[in-house]
Amino acid sequence: MKDSDNPEDSSGEIKGMPTFAEILKLPRDEAIKAAGVRGWEIARLNQLLNEVLANTSEPPAKPFIIFVSYRWESQAHQAWVKRLVNDLQARGYDVYLDQNIQAEREEPLPVPELISLLARSNRFLMVLSEGYLERIEPNDERGSIKDGWVWDEYQTAIHLANLGRIKSWLVAWRSGKLPDWVKEEQVWDFRDDAQYEAVMNAAFPPQMVRIIGVRPDGSARIVGPIERVKTNVVGRQLESTGEFDHFVIENL
Repeated sequence: MKDSDNPEDSSGEIKGMPTFAEILKLPRDEAIKAAGVRGWEIARLNQLLNEVLANTSEPPAKPFIIFVSYRWESQAHQAWVKRLVNDLQARGYDVYLDQNIQAEREEPLPVPELISLLARSNRFLMVLSEGYLERIEPNDERGSIKDGWVWDEYQTAIHLANLGRIKSWLVAWRSGKLPDWVKEEQVWDFRDDAQYEAVMNAAFPPQMVRIIGVRPDGSARIVGPIERVKTNVVGRQLESTGEFDHFVIENL
């Protein structure tokens, strides 16, 4: 298909459809008639995301800052996701998980704040299950959805990936059929719990850094590579010698 045949312009809007700005000026019912449920939702998310991006610096490419997206299907599933996050953090990854953030709050996290967390991430990790897939794929010809936020964060992540802010899209496959649109290189097969450690080691090796100790005369000594989670311990050991004026952490 030629570029001129593409129904989407560079903004992601559909030719012949109302623009995002036009949709948002309409009452909700009229907007849905004009653009459909998905069109109205995408316009609303686009507005929220633009507001967040105007006040959020682009995340660095490294270290990995991972936003974990999953469906609250059962307590067992939630516990598995929490285990995954704990293991990622133990390997030196920075991770945003709503369970951890919500645990410190009395009120539910508002959508703009969750979008802000996504905007500060550079990796999106989807825990793909049957329940998750049901929430991001329309269930009728009008594009109706079953679960607002799962769909919202998925769509927001797509937008951020298109902007180049999310550097890679990762899939932890837990259950159900693997959808056609998922690329093989994105997927890590976590369906067999007996293989969990092996898959973790392959998918998420420890994040490595080097520590550069700078002496008062400007000369330096490099220590590393070392695991990122051990930087505080190594830094304190170097500091105790009195040799260095300050330290620089360099991501590998």
